[in-house]
Amino acid sequence: MSNQQVEAVDGTPASKSAGRNPTRSSDIVREAVNREAEQARSRRGDRGVGGWYERFVEWCDQRWSEHYRDHKDEWETVWAEVDQARFEATGDEYLARARGTVIATTLTLTVVGVIGGGIAGGGVLPAVLGGVLTLVGVGVGSVQVAQKYPRFRAYQRRQQIDRQLPDAVMAMYSLSQSGMGLPEIVSWIATSEEIGEEVSVEFQMITNEIETFGVDLRTAIQETRDATPSEDLRSLLDDMESSLESEQSIGPFLSERAERFNRRRREQTTSYLETINNLSETFLGFVVVGGTALIALLTIVDMNTIGGIIPTAIGAIVYVLIPLAGVAMIVTTRVLSPFTPLRQAPEFELPDPEVTSESVGEMLQDGEDDYTALEKRGLEQLGDGLEAGKDSLGTKLKRAVRLTPEMSLIATVPAVIAYLGVLTVSGLASPTPSGFLSAPVLTTAAVVGVPIGALMIPISVLKKRRQEYHEEIESQLPDVLDRMARITESGQSLSIAIGSVAREDGNRLEQELEGVRKEMEYSTSLSVALKRMSNRVQNQRIARTVRILVESNTATGYVHEVLQNIHQTVKQAADARQTRQVEMEPHIRGLVVGFAVYLVISAFFVGILLPNVEMISELEAQATAAGVTTGGTGVGINTDVYRVLLLHGAIIQSVVYGGLAGELRHGDVFRGSGLILTGVAVSIVTFGVI
Repeated sequence: MSNQQVEAVDGTPASKSAGRNPTRSSDIVREAVNREAEQARSRRGDRGVGGWYERFVEWCDQRWSEHYRDHKDEWETVWAEVDQARFEATGDEYLARARGTVIATTLTLTVVGVIGGGIAGGGVLPAVLGGVLTLVGVGVGSVQVAQKYPRFRAYQRRQQIDRQLPDAVMAMYSLSQSGMGLPEIVSWIATSEEIGEEVSVEFQMITNEIETFGVDLRTAIQETRDATPSEDLRSLLDDMESSLESEQSIGPFLSERAERFNRRRREQTTSYLETINNLSETFLGFVVVGGTALIALLTIVDMNTIGGIIPTAIGAIVYVLIPLAGVAMIVTTRVLSPFTPLRQAPEFELPDPEVTSESVGEMLQDGEDDYTALEKRGLEQLGDGLEAGKDSLGTKLKRAVRLTPEMSLIATVPAVIAYLGVLTVSGLASPTPSGFLSAPVLTTAAVVGVPIGALMIPISVLKKRRQEYHEEIESQLPDVLDRMARITESGQSLSIAIGSVAREDGNRLEQELEGVRKEMEYSTSLSVALKRMSNRVQNQRIARTVRILVESNTATGYVHEVLQNIHQTVKQAADARQTRQVEMEPHIRGLVVGFAVYLVISAFFVGILLPNVEMISELEAQATAAGVTTGGTGVGINTDVYRVLLLHGAIIQSVVYGGLAGELRHGDVFRGSGLILTGVAVSIVTFGVI
């Protein structure tokens, strides 16, 4: 593995981001954690593949870790990136394991290359050539992956921290208004994944320093600041350290920081939308319009020549260039996005219920002679109801699929594979070039259309239902918080404010709050009722709001300013999402129009031009057979090839453009499933009719 020096992920020189004392406390903490992990591995012993892997890791550590510790200066950048990525392994352990993995992977695949080359070429020379090419390609590639992966992971963490930091600072400011000091706020953020998972990890580093080594808060902040991949968080920690040093009040500082982050988020959203607008216009011009025009031009040219490589060129556009351009656009859109993706919110831990079906059964058994027949019947009904309320395996699976629609692929992928196997074995349809050429529309519908529908429809329905629910909840949250803030401004408590805005016949959020109000009527505490609501809704924004409100209400009970702060943040986020959807609508319409134009041109070719080409070819063949000289029109293309290419081009564009539309409007490729399925169906029907 090369020891080439690179810059750390945040752009700072390696000497500044990584050249720290190897005995610093965070390294000691990491080593202690690793020792515990090693003891756990030794206790697990030999357990199949896991046992082999543990022994492999141990062998790598023993073989090379000391070498990398002795040569840390040569690898200080990778060391820093491993630290920023927050791997469980230290820098020397990661490098040792990466080296072992590179060697094992290269040797294994080289053997495969030798065998494959020998089978394909049928001789010693092809086998040697296959081995050499695999050795060089895999060796170089795996070394690059091993070196760049920590940087990639650190970059991912930096993006997530930067997205989560505005909400974290808002939470810190709200808690400071509730009377909490900076040490308590830092500890609270460290244990609050609802505020931001990666931000919580960074603050856990601070609390680990304090709790493990007894250092002061300022020193712990310095240690974490040096290791974080986020420039924004590093700047915040710098200012926190300065505030501690000058003994200033933390409230005004956090207020200014919260406003700065809100302003910056607005600027980032505006900049992102401008960038995506420009990229979308470029994509529409070069890929959508340019691709259609180039395919049409090449088809017309081929009708006046003798085939040649033009069908191959069209195939490259259809099967390679358009998908690659679409994937590149989707990835760029996602990487640049300042919006937090919709993910399952962490659940709050709740106390065990005081009354369970088991406890009711014990009451009946212990006091069988003490209850009347009516009381026994009531207790039995209560026990049956509590037992029925338990989640069965089927209920848990349904809930998991509802929260993570992609899990439906566990069932649909094997079903699609079995379906394709039946088609192939029975001879009804063959997913081969000859099969597509013999019956372009039927084979494509059976082999491509049906699998796409089977895979996409469950995800499409579940994603749409889930995301629309969350979008509705988040759009209602600012108004509800604003009303609650006005109520608490007059000195009313949070529970009274919730009771005032809760409505059984109101919108979704008001109905959920009505459930909270009813629970409080039956002696459930406000914090438990709110946490139960959050666990039901499973929305990150709701979970953050509940976490802050519960803590602030417990601390002082005065939550007016806290509600105002949360309202400002969630309203800004809701407005940004709405602006995004409005801004992206013209580009989505452009994708739809571009696809429609391609379909019309393809229909013209398949319905009019290609039949004429076939007729001319038949007439020329008959004339030639009769000894008549036609003068040579030059028409000699394979029309079946063009039917397949144009039909597949329509389907591929449906998938690419639909996925891009979902990413542009909702930040989720699967939300474009409706356009994908519609495009595939329209393409197959159009080509089938003509």
